[in-house]
Amino acid sequence: MKHPRLALLASALLASAAICPAATVVSYLDNAFGAGDITNNSDSLAFSSANPGVTATGLTKSITSDTDAAFSTSTGTFFAKATAVPTSGSSVWVTFTVSVASGYTLDLTSLTFNFGGSNSGASSTTYTANSAVYYSLNNFATAGTLVGSTTNSPITLAASNVINLGYNVDLDLSSIAGLSSGETISFRVAFTDNSSSGNLSLRFDNLALNSVVVSTIPEPSTYAMIAGAFALGLVVVRRRRA
Repeated sequence: MKHPRLALLASALLASAAICPAATVVSYLDNAFGAGDITNNSDSLAFSSANPGVTATGLTKSITSDTDAAFSTSTGTFFAKATAVPTSGSSVWVTFTVSVASGYTLDLTSLTFNFGGSNSGASSTTYTANSAVYYSLNNFATAGTLVGSTTNSPITLAASNVINLGYNVDLDLSSIAGLSSGETISFRVAFTDNSSSGNLSLRFDNLALNSVVVSTIPEPSTYAMIAGAFALGLVVVRRRRA
């Protein structure tokens, strides 16, 4: 090219316009439910919001018994009865899958959520719950890869079903970078607790997957900026030659 500086400028504009800062690309359970939105025996829940760079499935649960676990209208949380949550293993979990939309790539940054418990009994009690997060690039056709797990201290659960989301999780996903258009990634959040009381329930809320979204298709405004830069550059070149 006769004008290498203009070429470099155009390349810089394309690169800078294509990358968005890290942001939430899909979230679940971050809105209060209204009457009739979701019933207490719902097995899955649609996402609350999703970035144009992805498509996402609903959030689904592993327990088939609706009386043991479901997405709650009245509280806007996922709940699982303590009688159904194991003290070890991963037989209680929620899962979702994200696909990279055409024209985008994803550099994942973090997965965040809150969890804790509630107590329907007449007096307060202590409760301990833990989580483990796995991801899979083949929808868990084979064993997933552990992202991180917790070893928590007890929290206090007041009586009368007051929800205590005392555990906050923020997992680093920066090692999962460069997911390309058409690729999928699935996440599974598994839970354990220390109780078999029928009065206690595990509670889970505010799930968000965060990523840097890179668009491989420049916006129209980017092309306009490039055209303007070339026009300005040509004017400068012609003046120098005059």
